[in-house]
Amino acid sequence: MPIYKIVFKGKTKHFEIPEDLPIGSRIILKLKDYKFGIIFKKEKKISKADKVENYYLLDEKPLYKENELKVIDTLSKIYQLPLSKLVYDLIPKELTLVTQNKKRKFEYLVINENIDIPNLTSKQKEAFLFLKKYGPCLKDEFLKHFSNYILSKLLKSNLVIKKTTNEPNVFLKRVKNLRKYLIVNKDINISALKEREREIYLFVKSKEIVLKKELQEKYGSYIVNKLVKNKILLEIDIEENKLYKGLNSFPLKSEKLPEDVKDKSTKVLIGNYLKVFETFLVEALKSEGQSLFIFPDLISLHFNFEKYKNILKDKLGIYSRLLSLGERQNLVEESYKGNIKIIFTTPSGCFIPFENLNNI
Repeated sequence: MPIYKIVFKGKTKHFEIPEDLPIGSRIILKLKDYKFGIIFKKEKKISKADKVENYYLLDEKPLYKENELKVIDTLSKIYQLPLSKLVYDLIPKELTLVTQNKKRKFEYLVINENIDIPNLTSKQKEAFLFLKKYGPCLKDEFLKHFSNYILSKLLKSNLVIKKTTNEPNVFLKRVKNLRKYLIVNKDINISALKEREREIYLFVKSKEIVLKKELQEKYGSYIVNKLVKNKILLEIDIEENKLYKGLNSFPLKSEKLPEDVKDKSTKVLIGNYLKVFETFLVEALKSEGQSLFIFPDLISLHFNFEKYKNILKDKLGIYSRLLSLGERQNLVEESYKGNIKIIFTTPSGCFIPFENLNNI
């Protein structure tokens, strides 16, 4: 009976399963409870393995090729990281959102039209008007702009009603493209700022505009929120397409190309890469298989996507953490089926599954 190494989140185990299974596919094992895992390897000899007869495959064909799994295995050995952690850190999390034979439920918010509006604080009123303009919208999308406390107040006053759905894409309206960004207040005297505050101010000034969430991750939420509260940094909501429409260049530090990059199917663009970017894009369009373009940051990623999406249309896809969960899931599925020829992403999307990846 074949023995397989199956990687779960948090552990790796061997199982005897009474048929040949495709390596690199996702599987649900019906043990004491439902266990989701990835078939990582077929073992030739193993001293101990549990027998399993109740299971089902989630994929008709392998999600990952064996050579891709070998790369993960090598990384695990080099950096001494357990496979059970590394696998789930590398592959898109949208591929692991599997529940016990049930569709995942998404919460969304709607305005209660049959109630008089009570006295609200300025922030509560802003949140209510936001939802009135962009809703119904997913709860997760709403919480990117307002706190849980504000939402709880609106729910308690019955101004907003919370519902659930199995089809999140139905409620993805223009709000999905809105993000909170920060710019500097040019009227501030920076000599009056403390050293840390001045550092953050100058960082934002050098970038012109910065995603609030990224700045909080870099410097900490407390000090960033304090600068916003004191109007040293100004907070704005911007639609992604409007933000990147006016941008035209993103110079990078010039570096020497590593000597070991010899694979003709892999191109590394360093420095003023926009000058030669279109050359590789044309090559990708002529290529028989799919192509993956990896950008160093979110700004250059979205800038290039906005620039080419109307030209390439359904041949081009984007995988970005700024997108909603439903959008990322759809991208991963279409890539796996081979329906998208070119995908733009950042390093976090390196392990998106492809039907026929030919160029990186």
